[in-house]
Amino acid sequence: KHVPSEQRKDTIVNAIYPEIRDYITANPAGRLSVSLLGEYPLTHDQSKELLSLLDRNAYPDDIKHVEKNIRRSEILKPGIIIADWKQKALDGSMFSLYSIKADYILLEFWASDCMPCRQTNPALIKIYDKYHPKGFDIVGISLDVKKKDWQKAVEKDKLPWTQVSDLKGWKNKVSAGYEINSIPFNILLNSKYEIIATNLHPQALADKLKELLQNK
Repeated sequence: KHVPSEQRKDTIVNAIYPEIRDYITANPAGRLSVSLLGEYPLTHDQSKELLSLLDRNAYPDDIKHVEKNIRRSEILKPGIIIADWKQKALDGSMFSLYSIKADYILLEFWASDCMPCRQTNPALIKIYDKYHPKGFDIVGISLDVKKKDWQKAVEKDKLPWTQVSDLKGWKNKVSAGYEINSIPFNILLNSKYEIIATNLHPQALADKLKELLQNK
């Protein structure tokens, strides 16, 4: 029986979580203790528990980063309905999130100078080609600052979906509102703009869409 990759990952993390907690309890000021919170796809509650065990005076910048990740998980918790927002599309028109009508929508945060993002694009295109006719769509949200760099990357990678940006880099109003501090990052929504999942790698996204659109 095929087990989706995200489910396998959750099972592994839950199995080793007690060991992670015990290690951090014994080493609250250790560098490894702080880094462990970023090493595994922990649940919101697990992250909050481990954060409470850390010595906040040790590696304060790293702890702030962890706190930001926890805030993001609160903002982007599955079941929350995303509010509408507007940004300029690549063609200069004003795009509204609520203008896109699909059964499932992926908000994909990326930038032209982000190599992991660019390396992910071919896999995303394959997923888009397979599931777009069945009700799936993507909105690319670029954290670029120069339109020519953004446009060149879209053309070179042959990205067929809607592209938007305010060209403010990491101060992009949408990404900053979601506390996004690393890319690529994505948010999967349903037709009511309700969050289903976040930060899905291509294989996990393909598994999820196969499950959601199996009857289409």
